[in-house]
Amino acid sequence: MGFSTAADLLADGGAAMADMFGAGNLPDARIPARRRRADGRAMRVGNYAGWRGPGPGRGRGRGLNNVRESMRPVLVALFCNEMHKNLQDNYEEEGIAARALSGLEALRVHTGVSKKALRTRGWTLGRSGAVGVLLKLGRSRVRADICKQQTVAICVTLQTKGGVKRPVSSCSGPEKCLDTGCTFESDMEAALEAVRAAAQMTLEEVFEVLESSVRGVARAAGTAIPYGASLCTVSGGEGSWPFAVVRRTVAKKWVCVACPTADGECIHQSAAVAAAAGGGHGGFDDGDDGTPNMRFPDDDPVKQGGNPVAPNNPYMLFSRFYQVHQSRLLRDLVPPTAAQLTRINLVEAAATSETILNFPAEALCPYCRVPPSPLKPPIPHECRVEFDDGSAMAKVYSWRCPNCLLRVMPDGREHGLVFSSPFTAYSEAFLFELAVNLSRNGCSLRSSSYLRAGYSELTAALKYAPRSSRLRSVATLRKALTLYLSLVIKGLPLDVSTCAQCVSASGVIDVLCFDGLQLGYKLKYKRRFQRHTIRTSAIPRASVHAHMVTDSAVAKALGSVLNTASKAAAGSSKTVTTVTSMRGYVMAVSTLLGNVSVDGREVSFAGSERHGTSASTAGRGWCPTVDGGVRPALATFLRRFFRCELVARSLCTQVVAASFDLFRRVPEPLMTRIQDVVRARPAEVGPAPNTAVAEAEAAEMGGPTAAASRPPTASVGDGGGGANPMAVDAKAELGHPGQLPPGLQRPLPAGSIDVGVRGADSDESEVEESDEELTSADDRVSVDGESFAAPRKYWDTFAPLARFAELFTEPALADTGGAKGTSLEADMLFRLQPSIPTTAAATLKVVDFVRAVTVDPFVVWAPDGDWSAIDALINVLSSDGFTSTKLAAVLDRADVCELRLLRAAVACLGPGLERDAGLRPVLADLLSALKDTAAAYDSFVAANQVSQPGGDDGMAPGDGDQPPIDNFTKAQMASAHPLECFTPAQYTATWIDTPASVASFKAAYGITDESPEDFLSSGVWAPNFPVLRPIPLFYGTAQAATDEPDCNHLMGKENKYTGGTFGAFCTCTHPKCIGVVVLDGSEGQRMPIEFIAQRCATLPSQVVYDFACATLKTALCRLPFVARAVSFLVDRFHWRKNHVSCTKAMNPDSYCSMESINTSSSEERNALSRRQEHHLRLMNQDNFIIFTTYQQALSNVIAMYKDVETELTPSKWPRWYRKKYVDGVGNTERGSASLY
Repeated sequence: MGFSTAADLLADGGAAMADMFGAGNLPDARIPARRRRADGRAMRVGNYAGWRGPGPGRGRGRGLNNVRESMRPVLVALFCNEMHKNLQDNYEEEGIAARALSGLEALRVHTGVSKKALRTRGWTLGRSGAVGVLLKLGRSRVRADICKQQTVAICVTLQTKGGVKRPVSSCSGPEKCLDTGCTFESDMEAALEAVRAAAQMTLEEVFEVLESSVRGVARAAGTAIPYGASLCTVSGGEGSWPFAVVRRTVAKKWVCVACPTADGECIHQSAAVAAAAGGGHGGFDDGDDGTPNMRFPDDDPVKQGGNPVAPNNPYMLFSRFYQVHQSRLLRDLVPPTAAQLTRINLVEAAATSETILNFPAEALCPYCRVPPSPLKPPIPHECRVEFDDGSAMAKVYSWRCPNCLLRVMPDGREHGLVFSSPFTAYSEAFLFELAVNLSRNGCSLRSSSYLRAGYSELTAALKYAPRSSRLRSVATLRKALTLYLSLVIKGLPLDVSTCAQCVSASGVIDVLCFDGLQLGYKLKYKRRFQRHTIRTSAIPRASVHAHMVTDSAVAKALGSVLNTASKAAAGSSKTVTTVTSMRGYVMAVSTLLGNVSVDGREVSFAGSERHGTSASTAGRGWCPTVDGGVRPALATFLRRFFRCELVARSLCTQVVAASFDLFRRVPEPLMTRIQDVVRARPAEVGPAPNTAVAEAEAAEMGGPTAAASRPPTASVGDGGGGANPMAVDAKAELGHPGQLPPGLQRPLPAGSIDVGVRGADSDESEVEESDEELTSADDRVSVDGESFAAPRKYWDTFAPLARFAELFTEPALADTGGAKGTSLEADMLFRLQPSIPTTAAATLKVVDFVRAVTVDPFVVWAPDGDWSAIDALINVLSSDGFTSTKLAAVLDRADVCELRLLRAAVACLGPGLERDAGLRPVLADLLSALKDTAAAYDSFVAANQVSQPGGDDGMAPGDGDQPPIDNFTKAQMASAHPLECFTPAQYTATWIDTPASVASFKAAYGITDESPEDFLSSGVWAPNFPVLRPIPLFYGTAQAATDEPDCNHLMGKENKYTGGTFGAFCTCTHPKCIGVVVLDGSEGQRMPIEFIAQRCATLPSQVVYDFACATLKTALCRLPFVARAVSFLVDRFHWRKNHVSCTKAMNPDSYCSMESINTSSSEERNALSRRQEHHLRLMNQDNFIIFTTYQQALSNVIAMYKDVETELTPSKWPRWYRKKYVDGVGNTERGSASLY
């Protein structure tokens, strides 16, 4: 046929097709066919997704979006309104006036500018004594704009030029209007001509009507007339600039538009400020403050200047006549089934004009509970109902209450609607979807509105869909959404704000996780919250008395070297920069090396007073015990258990690197020793020899061995003091580090084989050659007199303490770490004495414990004030019949296992405690010193609690202080003067020690309202944890300089925005928000204390916070009871990230009970909340609280669903929630009862 392709067949207009098939020119299927509608309009064709019929579309609304682009319609609308008002007020409505009114009304309708839009954008100048307009143009964004000012006043007069009367305009702009002509003259002429033609009047008659409302007294120069809350005109007399406009900025400052170089200092600005304050001359009420017109056809007429009067209650002072109708009843988080049915009806009503929706009014007034008057039955009015893809008109019936004049309308809950005004309603199902998108996706409301418009256009059959059904503006949608969210939050069931897994039936939660979210709103929207507080005084320097080392400088110096570092830090002049720091480093050296000897006599250089007894530093010495607050038991423990030469040399290096002005203050003997330590060659502290190897070599050489010198009467492992052959000469070891007990050889020379616990590197052949000569290391440290069967020699060689590892359940004793572990221990600066059998892994655990004891307060070793673990260890270490089995039994106790640092350290020291009886009392004294520290802290707190009415917190007790008095009652403390300051003991005795309840709190403060806490006024949402106590207001300086935290942590601060929010979360797999606090200032470490003290009847056992180290110090200074009862821990995420100065006692992994706790629950939830950053920062305070609270509540519901979700769950979370909390329960009855 000669046609190889379809293109050849369709060539020449389809002639070949006609020849082959006998048809004419067939339409090309690839070309869209042009079809016509019944009315002749062309239809959009092609392959596209959309509905077959035209959709309702989405208009931009009738609001005035840009005054610059709609100048003439705005001018026409303003002049129409002014003439219409003047004709009605000043002329008889008959003849010419009636004809003019009819024409003006027809012209006004066609302008397309609503009264609502003009309320805040345009005014006439009749109140200012002139014919003209005041326009709020907005900021100029285009260079071609004829006027660059944001606000302009245009005055027009009728003048005769060339024998013809014509309007002449002059404005407040910078141009010379009377000479060169006004920029707005053409628009003013066109607007006046349109008004004249519609009124069928002459131009002179138009000006006569307009001037009938002009008040001439306001034309006096300097007279300021306010318009609304943000604009003011100041008369300037005759000429090209009749008025100056002064506007109010968002910072609430009045600036003059006409004086750009002195906008805040000119005479116009001062006149506007006086007028705004009510002291201006000629100021009149504009009568239009932007409130909607609430008059309906059935309302009674009101006299001029009078107020509406209730027929049944004529003496009512404040009626509800002007109250704008909005939905009041509470709503469910997920709309009920009725809301879905209403959505279907709305779609049908928008698609066809045959469906008319009617919503009857309520039968009774919600306030007076009376029916409508028989003489005035409910009347209908039109209301636009918006939903997902358009809007539909509905008839809403309403009536005026004869008692309170409230316009009674349907609330909309039974129909699934939310009324934001009498004339606008929204589908509840649409608002629910929009709210979920805002909370979960993070898009803004404006973006959602644009997406909604785009969806309407994509689903329409036409590219430009007909816009007969218009939607309201974004601002109207925002108001409706805010109203809907507030009703939803108030109607939430209590299950949404709690956790069924973490919170007990009595409302007690064991672990609380706190975190701040640095996402706030602008400071200009900030308002004071209503929160009940009690001012409490501080206990300065209290936190340092809770430590084994009361001088924080000494503790920091020791903490910097009590680690597992293998290399000493290089000396730097930036390390020691103050006298306090120099004193701390020098006393730390004395703690490690002991006092210096001068002429054969030990000298301590002690001061006159013990550290911590006085705030003064006069007469302070250099003794670590007296002037540094180092407990003797700690110093003895460090020197007895550890070799301190290398770490002391590291401290000396930093001291010598300081400036000469600092170390010249150090006593000469102390400085001489420090310099000698630095100049001397570093001590060669090699790995300790394996005792078993030493005994074998001594037997070959014929020397005495430990076994040969063992008395026959001493039982193996009996724990005896002097009879124990493994007891070492403590004095010898203290005086000569590295000296071995009698019967042991010196360390093996270089190249010898050391295969003990700290053995040197060796290959397998060397080990096998020496197996016959080695005995097990367990033979020299027997366990309770029991002779164990000899294990395999290969295992003995590389894990000689395996039996102790099994006995104490401590894997670190069995793990030598191989060559790497041996190298690590050999290079470690801070290491155990060579006489203490250990491994590299065990040494690390002991060092972690020692650092925690030195740096952290005593409360970490006594959770909830329980010293049972410490007491049990002290008893077993002090007993005469000490055995390893008894120690192992104590280590297996639940309270000891809870403190992992303590248990691991004692277990790792177990072999040494068994081998050397002299070590046991040293360790027992260290543990006893912890209890002594607690007692000293209690004594200091009791002696330094004073009432300070003047607010001099943080100062030592003085003459102006008052001693504490007897305990107060709750009512007495609640009624005290706001400046009255109470002690922590008084607050604890009154509010914490006594039973806490909502009833007792409200009784103390005289609160009779039984409704739940208003989260908008308090800024706190925690329905399941209501207010039980007032917040302990930490007024003034929170702590002395010594009580400041060591770690640096970035926290929310107020700058351009507020500090953000502070949330409390549970710690289960799917965490829930227990409460959220909107910050009224910057975030602080006190906030976890404030929340649990105010809202928890029983304080939680643990509090997880990213700045818990500082929170604990604050509690020690402010509320000692909370510091003892609650364990403050850092979450795992921040612990590994930025808490380098804290010890592992602040790590939740150091406690057995925190093993399965999700400490990052707050971080997980805040990561989702950060999605709202873009639109939350632009909200005012109330909207910010509403959106933040709704987001947390919505996330709680989803977390609740995930707790019960399985693979067999038939539905998603909205249907699950509706089935459980809405359809079967609902908020109908509860909402009605709680509102009225």
